[in-house]
Amino acid sequence: MMEEMQKMIKGGPMPMFVSYAVDIGDSLWYAIYDYLWNKGLADKYCVFGIYEEGEQKFVILRNRNSLELARLNFSLTEENGFVPADELQPVSISFDPVFDQAAVDAFETTFKASKEEAKKSAEPEEKPGENYSEEKCPECGKPLSECTCDKGKEEEEEEGKNKYSAMEEELAAAKADVEALTAKYSALEDEKKGLEKTVQTLTEENASLKKDNESLTTFKLEVEKSQKQAMIDKFTMLSDTDKIDVIENIDKYSLEDIEAKLSIICVRNRVRFDDDSDNKGEAGITTYSFSSN
Repeated sequence: MMEEMQKMIKGGPMPMFVSYAVDIGDSLWYAIYDYLWNKGLADKYCVFGIYEEGEQKFVILRNRNSLELARLNFSLTEENGFVPADELQPVSISFDPVFDQAAVDAFETTFKASKEEAKKSAEPEEKPGENYSEEKCPECGKPLSECTCDKGKEEEEEEGKNKYSAMEEELAAAKADVEALTAKYSALEDEKKGLEKTVQTLTEENASLKKDNESLTTFKLEVEKSQKQAMIDKFTMLSDTDKIDVIENIDKYSLEDIEAKLSIICVRNRVRFDDDSDNKGEAGITTYSFSSN
C-alpha cells in the first residue's frame, strides 16, 4: 500500500487501495493530507480512519498529543473531487482504526518530505553576492574589493572618499537641524519667561488696584457715616431715645432715610418748625428753625 502511495507522490499511477468503509485510493489519501497541510493541521492530527454513514463520507482524525478524535465530513465526486467541510467536529464515540499505524507513519514521513522538497524548489535560489552592487574596476573588470591593480585601487579610494563626503554632508545637515531646533527652543523659553513676567506684573497691579479700591470704599463709608452723624446731630429737638433707631442703623440707612425718619418723629412729637426765630418763647411753646441742608 505504501509503495503505491509513494508512486502517486512521485507522479506515478494512482491505483486504488483495498476497500474499507469507502473506496479509498491514493488520490483521496493524498487529498486529505494535503488539506491538513494547507490548514496547518498536519503536525497536530493524523488520519485514524475513513468511513461512510449513509451517503455521508467522513474521515476521523486523531490528535497526536491528546489522542482525542475529530471528524471531518467530505464529499467525493468525479466532477468536484475531494470537497471537505468547513470545520472539524468533536467526536464523542469510539471508532475502530482502519489503517495500520506503521503504514500511516511511513506515508506521513514521505508526504512531508515531498512537501518540503516542493517548497524548497519553488523558492528562488539566492546566489552569493547576487544583490551586491559593488562597482567593478574599469581596468581589470574585477570588483573593487578584489582588484589589485593601481587603477582599481584608485577607483576604490575615490569611492571611499565619495561615501565619506556624503556622510560628512549628512552629518553637517543633521547638526544644522539640531542647531535650528535648539535656537527655536531657546526662543520659546524666552517667550515663556516674558509671558510669566507679564502675568506676574498684571497680578501685582490687580492686587494694588484691589487695595486702592478697598481704601476708597473705606474712605467713602467714613465720609457717608460722618454726614449721617451730622444729620442726626442737627435734630437737637429730639432725644437720644427718639433717635435710637437711626443711631443703631446708621450704616444701614442712607442719608435721606435718616432725615426722613427723624422728620417724621418730629411731626409725631408735634415739634413746630418756624423760620422766624423771634417767635421763641411765645405762649410757652419752644420753636426750632433749621435748614434742611
